[in-house]
Amino acid sequence: MKLRYTPPTNHTFGSLSDKWTAHKGMSENVPGILYCWSPVISAIFNDKTEWVDVKIGVAHGSEAQAVARAEAAATDNGCDIHYHWILAVEDCAAAEAYIGNYLHDEGYSTKHGWDKNLPKRYKKFFQRQSGGKEWYVLPTTKLKEAYDLTKRYMKKVFGEPEILDIYEGRNAKKAKKKKFMWIGESQENDPVRFEIDSYGNPVADMTKQFGGVVKQKKLDYCFMIRRMTGIAPEGCKSQDDRYTEWVA
Repeated sequence: MKLRYTPPTNHTFGSLSDKWTAHKGMSENVPGILYCWSPVISAIFNDKTEWVDVKIGVAHGSEAQAVARAEAAATDNGCDIHYHWILAVEDCAAAEAYIGNYLHDEGYSTKHGWDKNLPKRYKKFFQRQSGGKEWYVLPTTKLKEAYDLTKRYMKKVFGEPEILDIYEGRNAKKAKKKKFMWIGESQENDPVRFEIDSYGNPVADMTKQFGGVVKQKKLDYCFMIRRMTGIAPEGCKSQDDRYTEWVA
């Protein structure tokens, strides 16, 4: 026998606060990336309008650490993930708070009280409020506006990072595994660098890699992060203009 229980939408176990507590989570005031993606299986993402449902979050530290965070997000989703943009920032907490507060004030949050601009056809997906607070539903034009405003604000206040440094974190001394900046980098290996093949496509140069092969999924994330942020190891051609235009 299978036990089934779905709480009624009008019931609460205790009290609720209507106050939005932006940036109360694990985000820290360290460099990293601000990312925005959609699950491609979503009914909103696939309804042939410009409206999308997006998760906006941060990954502290280096490219290698950002790829690890992206892989964790993939584990939590039963479908492919479509990245709209990735922005390198000097302060993860400030970037997440800025764009989060802006979209909440504009009424594009999935949380009750902050969803005034969500169409009624979408509100049915968020009645029980069982999803994360970093989710938003909005037109792609509004998403681009939020990205542009955040990028401008972060550049003005904090500057633009030229490199994604390794994040040591609170438990750095307890870490058993050495952290590295780039994908493919280790004590024996230099970072993976992308070259251009005869068709004008990106190819990872693995000829000088010792040990295990870097998995294709890591290379996909790695190229995407470098292409979107413009930050790559010296000699990597991920930014080369000869590539066919790459759209997220």
